[in-house]
Amino acid sequence: MDEDQTKWKKVLENHRFGIINEFRAADFEELKDKWVITKLHRSIILDETGKIHNGFVNLFDVKFNDQLK
Repeated sequence: MDEDQTKWKKVLENHRFGIINEFRAADFEELKDKWVITKLHRSIILDETGKIHNGFVNLFDVKFNDQLK
C-alpha cells in the first residue's frame, strides 16, 4: 500500500492500465477501520452501469475469471 501520492501516480502512469480505474485512500488505516477491510486481496466487481456485481470477490479465487463474465 503506497503511502506516497506522487510515487503512486508514477506507478499508474508507468503501467498504463487503460480503462481500469485505480483508487487510493489518503489514509488507509482510517479506511480500513471504517470499512472493516481485513483482506487486501479482495476487490469489487462492477457491472457496465457501475452497479456492484460482487463486493467481496477474492482476487486469488480459482474461479475469479468466472466472476468477470
